[in-house]
Amino acid sequence: MSKHISSASGAVIQESYPPVSIVISNYNGVDCLRSCLSALSKIRYPSFEVIIVDSHSTDGSQQMVKSCFPQFKLIELDRRVGIGEALNIGLMHARGEYLVLDLNSDDLVSENWLKELVEVMRRSQKIGVVGGKRYLGDSDKIDSAGGRYSLGITFAIGRGSKDDAKRHSHICEVDYVPVLLTRRSVIERIGLLDTHYSIYGEDADFCLRAKAAGYKVLYVPKATLRHQRSTTVGEGTPNRLYFLVRSRLRLMTKLLPYHNLLPILIVHILFFSPFYFLYYAKKGRAKPLQYLRSIRDAFKDFFSNFRDHMSARRGILRSAKLAPSR
Repeated sequence: MSKHISSASGAVIQESYPPVSIVISNYNGVDCLRSCLSALSKIRYPSFEVIIVDSHSTDGSQQMVKSCFPQFKLIELDRRVGIGEALNIGLMHARGEYLVLDLNSDDLVSENWLKELVEVMRRSQKIGVVGGKRYLGDSDKIDSAGGRYSLGITFAIGRGSKDDAKRHSHICEVDYVPVLLTRRSVIERIGLLDTHYSIYGEDADFCLRAKAAGYKVLYVPKATLRHQRSTTVGEGTPNRLYFLVRSRLRLMTKLLPYHNLLPILIVHILFFSPFYFLYYAKKGRAKPLQYLRSIRDAFKDFFSNFRDHMSARRGILRSAKLAPSR
C-alpha cells in the first residue's frame, strides 16, 4: 500500500485515512534532515506526502534529498528565509486535507506518530490542532508535553522531567504544541503562519490564534517524537536570546488583552529581561555584553514594528468573530 498521496488510493482508504501533507523547512541541516526523512519514510500511515522547503542550503542538503529520498517533494529556494515563510511556501504546494507544520529537520518521529494524531483529530470538528509528546534527544526526558501561555511567555509542559508513564499520559487541552497537525479549513479561517518570527514563536502563535477562533488544541501523548534542540541557532547563543525575546514581545502584543498588555510589557522590561541577561551571561557561550545587545536589539525591533504588531492583533480579533460554535 502506498505511503504517499496518490490517485491510486482507494476511496475507503481516503475516508479512513485523510491525506496528510508534512511540511519541513531546512537550512544547512543535511545530517539531521537525513535522519528526519528516514524516520518519516517508516511511519505507519497510508496516505501522506513530505514537502521539504530548503532555504538555499550550502551543505549538500538538496543533493541528499534528491538521491536518498526521491519520493519526497523538494522545493529549492534561491535565498534564505525564516521558518514561517518557508512553511507557508510549502503549504502552497501541499495537497493534504490535514497538514503537519513546524516539524524540524532535527525531529525524529515514531512509526505511529501520525496515525495517533489523525485519530484524535477526527473525533470532532471542534479540534483544530493536535500535537504529540516530544522527548529531548535520545533520553527519557520530556522536551514538551504541550505548552501553556501566561504572562506573555510560553512554557513547555514537563520540560526536563523524566517520563514515568504516569504524568503527561492523557489527552488534554493545552495552549500550544510545538509540532502541530491542523486542518486545511483552520488555515483557511485564521490564515498562514506569521513570518515575522523567523525562528521561534510561529508554532505557539498559530495555536493561540486557533484557540482565539474557537478551536481546541490537544496534546496527544501516544504520538511521540524526539528533538535535538537549537541546532539552527545554537543553545546559549546571543542569536538565540535575540529571537526568543523578539518572538515573545510579538506574541504578547498580538494576543494579550488590552488591559494586561502594558503591565506585562513593563514586567518584561524590568524583570524578565534582566533575568534573561543574567541567566545567559552565566551559562551562555558568549561575552555578557553580547547578550545585553541581543535584548536591546529585540526591543528595538519590537518598537520599530509596533504598528505591524497591532495590525496583526486586529486580524486575530476578526477571526474570533467568525469562531465556530463550541
